[in-house]
Formats: sequence, C-alpha cells, structure tokens
Amino acid sequence: MSIAATTTLVLTNATDAQFRAWGSAISAKLSAAGWVQTSDTGQINWTTVTAPAAISTAQGYEIWRMADTLQATVPVFMKLEYGSASGGATFPSLWFTVGSGSNGTGSLTGITTVRRALEANGATATPVTTYWSGDTNRFVFFAIAGTLGPSLFMSIERTKDSAGADTAEGCLIINKTLLAFGQVAWNAITGPYTAYETTLGCLGPSVSPFGTSGTQIGVYPVYLSKGVFMNPGMNVFAYYDATIGQGAPVTFSVYGATHTYMPIGTANSNALAFRGGTPTGSAVMIRYD
Repeated sequence: MSIAATTTLVLTNATDAQFRAWGSAISAKLSAAGWVQTSDTGQINWTTVTAPAAISTAQGYEIWRMADTLQATVPVFMKLEYGSASGGATFPSLWFTVGSGSNGTGSLTGITTVRRALEANGATATPVTTYWSGDTNRFVFFAIAGTLGPSLFMSIERTKDSAGADTAEGCLIINKTLLAFGQVAWNAITGPYTAYETTLGCLGPSVSPFGTSGTQIGVYPVYLSKGVFMNPGMNVFAYYDATIGQGAPVTFSVYGATHTYMPIGTANSNALAFRGGTPTGSAVMIRYD
C-alpha cells in the first residue's frame, strides 16, 4: 500500500477547522499507507475536537501500528498527540512516542521512546507544500515552510540488514523539533539505544565540491547509533543543495534497488547538524515512492 504524494497543509491552530485540517491530514495519510489505527478508547475525534487555547497543549491522541509481516512477532505502535507548540497556541505541534503495544486506553506498553514534541516554529494561514511517503512498515512526511516558517517532519522505519531488508531489531527514527533535527534507534525489546541525538549520522565530505565529480553527485545515508553505527535506513538521505534542485524528485540506487527521493532544500533543513561538521548548503531529502 505504498504512497508518495504532494499536498499542501495550512499549519495553524487559529481556528477549529484549521487545527482539524492539518491533524486529520496526517491521520489520513497514515491510513492510506496501510498503517492501522488501534481501538484504544478516547482517541481524537476530528469532527468535534477544538483548537488548543494555550501553549504546549495536546487536544487528543491517536495510536497507529505497523501492518507488515513482522508486526505479528515484533510489533511497532506509534502514539501521536496533536496540539500546540511552546512558542504559541496557534503553532502546530505533534508529540511522538513509539512502543511495542497499547493498553487499550491510550497508553503505550513495552519500553518506549521518550515523548518528543515535534513543534512548528510558527504558524501560517498560507498553504505549505508537504511531501508524504509510506507503506505498512514505514512513514515519512515533511511540511516545508522555509527558514523562519513553521515546518513539521517525522520519519520512522524498521531497522535494516546489510542488504536493506527489514529486521526484527526495532525502528530507526528521525524527526525535527523547533529548529533541531534528532535521531534515535529503538530496540523492540530493550527500548531506545541512546537518548535522541541532535547530530545526524551522515559522513559526507566537509569541503567543496561536496561530493560532486563531473556529472556524478553524492548523496549520503544517515547512520543511527547503538554504540556502533547501524545499517542506514532508506527514508532520509543528506545532500548539498547547490547540486540538486529543491522539489524535483531524483532517483538513485539504494541497497541495489532504484528508489525516488524528494529534495527538501537548505531553507527547510535549517539547524541541520552532521557528525564531524556540517558544510553550508547541507540539506535532507526524503523517500518519495
């Protein structure tokens, strides 16, 4: 049930209708990708929920689970809470948590990730371009609005073996809160390997020409850590904005198979930081197939 789509979102909580619109859009795309919403009681009702009236306020939650073949033996459950950011009641925010089950009344079970706020650093009534991609074992989206505008980004996928196949270990998670990207690897049995790291595990060149050689252009996988680097995921790659145009899909081989990616651009990758240094013009691209 893989999806790849470009839409627009109005990222503001200024009215009930606007709050419902951006939140329900995320919910709808998870469903379209094949994720399954649990039957936990008390989940958010997109017809009746009202916009938050104060900062850092969640108006309701949803719990979603993967629906791939590994889910029966290595379950992955994701809780999303929809509300307002710390910067203002009209600023959208998601709270993101992953666990291995739910108790039926809204709490995740197992050893969970920390509850992380994915906050927009502003609000806008102008629709912003939003890219989505997902399947029953992964999901990624990026709502982009430039350096000073609001943006929302999250990525989750199963861990990979050396051939790029899913493994039963856990999940690779990358997201953005305010102006900081973060990554964490979660083990389905023992929980997160580390705290959220604020530098992405990209090991690209740090000086010009930034991975270009003639007509060849470098893109760089993100290595998450469990004390040693893990096999990289497929949802997010890094690149240098001057070499690839924003918003124009590109294709290249990942683990021996061709996949499509959407470049997000430098302005939307602000506060991006890599291990070992981050050259000016660094950006991220997300899977788009």
